[in-house]
Amino acid sequence: MNNNPFKSIGDVYTTGKTYEIDCTTEEPVYRPMSTVYEAVIEANKPVEIINEEQIGTDALSPEAITAITGVDSEIILNYYRSMDINFLIKNSMVSIGTPVYRAVNKDLHGKAYNELFRFIGQIIERYPTKPLIITTASKNRKLRSPVGGRVCGWDGVEELIDILANPFDNPIETIKRGQANLLRCLAIVHLVHEYPGKLVQVNKVPAGISYEADQIEEFDKNLEGLPPLPIILPGSRDLYLDKKGQLVLINGAANVKGTPKADLSLTLDGKEVFWISYKHGEYVEEVKKPGEIPFQQWGSHMGIYKQDEFKPLLDKYLTNVASELGNHYTREQVNQLGPQISNPADGTLEDVLRKTYDDHFNKITQSGALDNSSSLNKQEVDHVHVFPSGTPDIISKLFDNDKKPMGDRLEILALKAIYGDSYSPSSRNMGKNNVNILLQAPESAKFEVIKGTPDDPDEIWAVEMKMVKEAHVIKNPDLPNAIPYLPCLYTRYTYASPIIFTNTKTKRKEAIVGGRVLLYPQGKVKDSATIIDIS
Repeated sequence: MNNNPFKSIGDVYTTGKTYEIDCTTEEPVYRPMSTVYEAVIEANKPVEIINEEQIGTDALSPEAITAITGVDSEIILNYYRSMDINFLIKNSMVSIGTPVYRAVNKDLHGKAYNELFRFIGQIIERYPTKPLIITTASKNRKLRSPVGGRVCGWDGVEELIDILANPFDNPIETIKRGQANLLRCLAIVHLVHEYPGKLVQVNKVPAGISYEADQIEEFDKNLEGLPPLPIILPGSRDLYLDKKGQLVLINGAANVKGTPKADLSLTLDGKEVFWISYKHGEYVEEVKKPGEIPFQQWGSHMGIYKQDEFKPLLDKYLTNVASELGNHYTREQVNQLGPQISNPADGTLEDVLRKTYDDHFNKITQSGALDNSSSLNKQEVDHVHVFPSGTPDIISKLFDNDKKPMGDRLEILALKAIYGDSYSPSSRNMGKNNVNILLQAPESAKFEVIKGTPDDPDEIWAVEMKMVKEAHVIKNPDLPNAIPYLPCLYTRYTYASPIIFTNTKTKRKEAIVGGRVLLYPQGKVKDSATIIDIS
């Protein structure tokens, strides 16, 4: 496209002009970039050096601007350079996205640009060495804190390409369709210019780390500089004692590596001594509908299934699930049907059968041999049961309405789901797979110093974990107080790894394909679910 009289993005860098209200005047009006850029310009450094100095980020590159907005960077920058900046600042309303409880600051919603600008400044002050993150993998882009928490969101403006070709013909003030979202895109571009080197653009960040990291940052910040101190948990007046009856002393916090039950830990001089499983969201005791329980699951059955004492129980449940499905296919049948199925609708029985054929029974190595690393081939499974999309969820309750277990060892199964696979009534050793507490909270808990002894009113003697009223703590080995939070065995459609089990009726190894087994809060189960008995 012809960019005259507008400048290229490179020209913006080298001139320091971020926009021009009227390019036809003898003296164009412009807003200088930050002093960082002015210094670069004074030193006559090339554009490439500017990019290098942004702590490894390319958030101001043409490619990044395109990813942030969804249209060619030159089009966006033409609007940015040609508009009245006051119009942007006044009319760009922040959208924090949904669900609201996952946003870093829910009070930002509907606020003007200045409030967003001020909040970003606070985040940068808190994390001076960590850039904010712009994620652009989907149509709904997001600005996130350095630890991944959602700040705000916007859609791309791909659908506006027909009216964005020339800002003179379609000035920002006259655009009706999509104006609010275009302003949000331009506001993010403006933030990038106002905070050079403090925002990065990436496709996505790993799921599930945001709020755990927030907790770690908050805990470590609260504990920084303190001597080793014992803990007082929320709802308690006593110092916390572990299962050995000993005080646990802490002076820091850390992330837990890998994928154990623990999401974060409290440390003593860098050594993990107290483990926390964290569920983000508000705690609602009197659950009236499934959506009021904000977290998805207590955990998977896989780690528990590997324990010999629970194999018979889980095999019984999975056998009943297979019976409820009412179908099974032999390997020979799948191999006959699979090649004949073309373009099946996603999630249908035919789709699952085709995937079972392609991903398992007929999976070939580069050498042309059958891939025996596939779980179905490795374990020589001949019979598969298909769990297609649309099949009602299948559950088995572990407790009755009085919180009494409905069968042998079901309480221990539930406690393993909550605290980790290593939980045992007899074990006094806590760890990343036998956590000390379950913490559910919509925002970071904090530690407050407790001081004052009979001898010295300024003496620090403990730290107390403080939470908002919508938070909740369960202490190992307690079960949840509210019945809706009690775990149940739950199977739903999700095409993932096959579920291999020993059928208690046929005594052979079989598999369920298309389904996933979870330990699930029973209050989150839909009314349409099928309930089976394993007592």
